[in-house]
Amino acid sequence: MPIKNILVYLTHPHVEAWNFKPQHKVLLERLVPGLSVEVCLNSKDFKDRLPQFDAAIVWFFKEKWLESAPNLKLIATPAAGKDWIEVESDEDLKVSFGGFHGSLIAES
Repeated sequence: MPIKNILVYLTHPHVEAWNFKPQHKVLLERLVPGLSVEVCLNSKDFKDRLPQFDAAIVWFFKEKWLESAPNLKLIATPAAGKDWIEVESDEDLKVSFGGFHGSLIAES
């Protein structure tokens, strides 16, 4: 079943470029017809709204949050490492990690 609604919680207090902005929501919804993107600015709002969504885009995800997310099919993060996502992919849930860091990490 395709992803129809995404809940985004990507904020960072010190690095402006790591924040999901309104124009990102507009771009995603324009590029994927029928997609609904909602943005959260804090973890309480994210946890409260999570049960209604198919997918989440986050910097971190706690395993205990899965209990309230029966419809979740995808957790995606721009982060390269797996330290902040406490769940593993399985047949019902895909976890996707950022890959754009590869060449930068390889050069360092």
